[in-house]
Amino acid sequence: MKNNIFKQIIAEHSNGFLVFNNINKLVYANKQADIMFTKEGQIEVGKNILSEDIISKEDITYKDVSLCMDDKEYHLTCRIQSIMEYIVVEIKEQEKEEKIVPVINKILDKSGDLMYYKDATMTYQYANQTYKTFLGKGNSEIIGRKDIEFIPKEFLEQSRISDEETLIRGSYVAIETRGNAFYRVVKERINGGILCIGKNITKEMIEYKKATTDLLTGLNNRRNYEFTIHNIYGEKNEEYYLVLIDLDDFRMINNRMGHPMGDECLRVLGRILKRHTKGKFYRLGGDEFVGLIRGEKQTVVEVIENILDDLSEEVLYPRFTISVGVKWLDLECDYIDNYKMADHALYKAKENGKNQYYFV
Repeated sequence: MKNNIFKQIIAEHSNGFLVFNNINKLVYANKQADIMFTKEGQIEVGKNILSEDIISKEDITYKDVSLCMDDKEYHLTCRIQSIMEYIVVEIKEQEKEEKIVPVINKILDKSGDLMYYKDATMTYQYANQTYKTFLGKGNSEIIGRKDIEFIPKEFLEQSRISDEETLIRGSYVAIETRGNAFYRVVKERINGGILCIGKNITKEMIEYKKATTDLLTGLNNRRNYEFTIHNIYGEKNEEYYLVLIDLDDFRMINNRMGHPMGDECLRVLGRILKRHTKGKFYRLGGDEFVGLIRGEKQTVVEVIENILDDLSEEVLYPRFTISVGVKWLDLECDYIDNYKMADHALYKAKENGKNQYYFV
């Protein structure tokens, strides 16, 4: 049994836990089970420890189960549960008086994470209470059903895509949105099916957004730009253009009209840049903006010309223009050198009369 939720939950539990696969072979034993059965704490994975007539049955409690191992006889109380295509045996030594309970389900239901398991036919076999509450569904409305029968339409396509990636690659990790909430979704292929854990990270995302967003314009800030450019260089599988934008005569606006008016000009430009989703734009500081546009040169030209047109149509006082320098992002060249060449193109645009763009 590889990385999955059982190990996280039952590893340190005071009861012994044995986990069997669908052919009744032991695939995991927690620390307490090791202590109960061996001096060295090493149960051999793959052994048939309990008789097949016991572990073939599901969701039942046996008392006074006799078990022999290494010439030593044990009398145990066992609870057998079927969870996510595994048989989970929770064991106590018989002389202990505590009542045995289905610990795993209780712990999973108390978790704030969304958890579910779909078998190889993508039919739900398990859903914890948090997931059921999230969907507003009861157990009978989920178990034995498929996504299309109860998942909201706006989430179906994302679920299908992530399921396919999980089945092909064996795992899937991504940040997904559900309404106004953000979830870190981790999926793992197990026995041909999919185990999913979704952790609500909305608070963390809000804090991250604050740390990576320019407060004046609402655009991404320098920190976000440096993170993005680092990833582009790391992956090296997309073609980008680096776009530098500078307000023309911005110092004069600040000196003659005051900094509040200069700030308003920056906010206007920020609103315009956010409209153009084919590119991702950042404010580095002052009147210095940078964009990363993925695709061919013609796409870049269209985006820049649309930005210039939008700015010319704004009812502004004072009116202002921008100059733009563009450089194809050569990933074999240091990004600082790429930036310097784009900056050179920007000043060429200013030398040519401003309110225009220049490719280098």
